[in-house]
Amino acid sequence: MDRQYHPFPPILITRPAAQAERFARDLARRFGPHLKLTLSPLLVPQFLAPALPSGAFTSVIFTSETAIEAFSRISPAAFTSHAWCVGNRTAFVARKAGYRATATDADASALSEAILTSGEAGPLLYPHGSETRGDLAPTLSRSGFSITELVVYEQVPQPLSAEAEALLSSSEPILAPVFSPRTGSLLMAERQRLNLPAPLLFAALSSAVADTLILRQQDRIAISEKPEQEAMFRVMLALADRTA
Repeated sequence: MDRQYHPFPPILITRPAAQAERFARDLARRFGPHLKLTLSPLLVPQFLAPALPSGAFTSVIFTSETAIEAFSRISPAAFTSHAWCVGNRTAFVARKAGYRATATDADASALSEAILTSGEAGPLLYPHGSETRGDLAPTLSRSGFSITELVVYEQVPQPLSAEAEALLSSSEPILAPVFSPRTGSLLMAERQRLNLPAPLLFAALSSAVADTLILRQQDRIAISEKPEQEAMFRVMLALADRTA
């Protein structure tokens, strides 16, 4: 069967709105407009306005496109011309914001390794959200880098939408791509709070995401080989094949 017309079960997308909408568009382009997509962001970014640090920085570190948007709101002009970025998508957004961006694999450990072996001298500026995973800043600091952290946004939890509640109230399987551990935890909490019966086919971006998901008897889970969109598409296809 042509991949573009592959039969999918209904899909629930719980990413923040901007990323959810882009992912939905990409799904429709790849697999056709017949997909039943329900967008219900479980996190909404709230942008903060901290005081900008003084001094010169050789590079800025971005681990998400939300961090770029948040930092750009308080610093219209780039602090430095170079940005270290987790993943190609973040690097693409950084370039649009005016940075000369270097992309690494889509996790913080790959980023820290790239910086440590690059000849980068620092000091570094690291704008990020109020919650971070991994130990990027401590790792770089222990290796002798001067790194200034700046909290520029926080992600505010949201309940499932009425449309998502109705979708998960059925007895039919629902395909649920999950992109972050926090979103996974929030989805589990909402499912339990509302006692929603639909079996879920979880496509997890990583093992860390999968660890937050509590499986019921009819649930299924598959973990992406890489933390990137194309790999997620393959996982979603594999899960859909099991229900076809």
